[in-house]
Amino acid sequence: MRFPTTRVLFFLLGISLWGCDDAKCEDGCPSDGGTETTGGMEVDFAADLQPILNANCLCHMGSEPDGEMSLHPDMAPETLIGVPARGLPSMNRIEPGDPDQSYLWHKLNGTHLMVGGDGIRMPPMPPGRPLDAETMALIEGWILSL
Repeated sequence: MRFPTTRVLFFLLGISLWGCDDAKCEDGCPSDGGTETTGGMEVDFAADLQPILNANCLCHMGSEPDGEMSLHPDMAPETLIGVPARGLPSMNRIEPGDPDQSYLWHKLNGTHLMVGGDGIRMPPMPPGRPLDAETMALIEGWILSL
């Protein structure tokens, strides 16, 4: 069973990437989806995450996006952060600082059914495939830094 090992790996990667503290964020950490500092690595939503969404989340890019969740560059991250998930309204799509309480994180990991969600893992297969560990660590680092 891969789940616990994968989960521990992502947790450790997230801890190593998470770095928003008083020394790095003298004016407070930004929570608007802009540039975030995560363990010495800057994660910029538009530059780093939007290309991932553009390449893997085509069903959420059109004028009538699946799940009423637009990931179009003009809409994200406003449609993600602190917005209740359609598939599990008791959980936000992205809960700032908490991947385990972020439904999108569970959809990407394939653990959405375990938390009471529905549907299939994202990105859908075929033609998509699960995101690689480096991409998942980047996403997790961004969530943790919010």
